[in-house]
Amino acid sequence: MVKKKLFEHIEPMMNHAYMQKKWFEAQFKPICREHELKNSELNVLLALHLNHSIKTAVDIEKFGEMKRGNISVCVDILCQRGFIIQTIDENDRRFKRLKLTEKAEEILENCDEIINSYCSYIFRGVSKEEFEICDKVFKKMNENLDELYEKMMEVK
Repeated sequence: MVKKKLFEHIEPMMNHAYMQKKWFEAQFKPICREHELKNSELNVLLALHLNHSIKTAVDIEKFGEMKRGNISVCVDILCQRGFIIQTIDENDRRFKRLKLTEKAEEILENCDEIINSYCSYIFRGVSKEEFEICDKVFKKMNENLDELYEKMMEVK
């Protein structure tokens, strides 16, 4: 029997990430149309909504595929349209803190329905024990990715 290379074990996760991205883009198109949002603008709103550790445009860049310049343009548009508020960070005036408004929360409620439906579907048949193991593994992997990202940023 041929032993799998370590990277071959993550192939299903890579495929899942790609398919998930495509699925969400298709599901969120009507929301974007209804609220006259670009996909990138909705992605900024979702990043702030789903990742409570995200507080700035730099944080969004870390988690997404968007470049800082694109994020800044989206943030400016979202601020002008009343979906987010920017405030100067008290500890480091170079950073602007981002906060969702009630207007954004109305849109994100619709997104939550789609996300919950997706999660219900992909976790169907997964036992509570399997889910708990999965949760622990992904948390550990995220910690490792955070560490790797920090090292990458030190090199820049």
